[in-house]
Amino acid sequence: MDGFDFLFSLYSLLLGLAVAHAMTGFADSWVDRTRTALGASTILLGLLILLRAAGQWTSFWDGRGGLAMDPWKVLVCLGMALPYIFIARVMFPRTDAGYASIDDYYLENRRALMTALLIPTCVSFASNIALSGSAFLQEPLFIAMKYVLPLAIPLALIFAGRQRWHRAGLGVLTACTLALMFWA
Repeated sequence: MDGFDFLFSLYSLLLGLAVAHAMTGFADSWVDRTRTALGASTILLGLLILLRAAGQWTSFWDGRGGLAMDPWKVLVCLGMALPYIFIARVMFPRTDAGYASIDDYYLENRRALMTALLIPTCVSFASNIALSGSAFLQEPLFIAMKYVLPLAIPLALIFAGRQRWHRAGLGVLTACTLALMFWA
């Protein structure tokens, strides 16, 4: 195994934990659906976490030729993956929490969830600036979908108290994440 293999293993493990926690939350919510109604915002956030984990994993794989193991890259991996694990664990209420809807719980915890959602975007932006300077900022649509919207929308949602804004914002973020996965 070379340095990339070790780094890729760590990153895969961390992203896998985020996916496992999100899917466990979905499964628990489904089982508990007679007591706690499912909600669109939480489902969209879970889908966003799953897509971002998949997108990060494939992006990391695509960069395998230029990545080596060093402390900076380990910290970047932690900064990119740990917030997704946190979100996946916190976005669903415990089954005995007594919420009428998982979206009620989501709205109550939106500040922590949206703040955590900002961290991987900030880490990615800082890492790309450090590695390649401003060269990656050449494509405006890419920058809007990869950095501008993923920073602006969660910042706005921290303060938005209405479900419709969260559904719309998370829907746009999910669509951007899906589009970026297939960006040439």
